[in-house]
Amino acid sequence: MDTTELLASFELNVEGKNLIGTFLPQKAFTGTKFCILTSPSADASVTFTITTNGTWTADGSDKLLGRKRYDDVSFSN
Repeated sequence: MDTTELLASFELNVEGKNLIGTFLPQKAFTGTKFCILTSPSADASVTFTITTNGTWTADGSDKLLGRKRYDDVSFSN
């Protein structure tokens, strides 16, 4: 990557719990995070927030549906 822009912060929250923990500034995040839901049959909120050392930021929210055995979330900016 030929840019000086860095991801300054990144939070990924499931059921209000941040799955990322301590985040060090970096050019890309390629990690995978897994989470066991407190109550798999209930809907669970998922949110994310990203800031950079530049002007670009992103955030979003979605919901994992408890009635689905397998579900995913989708974000767009």
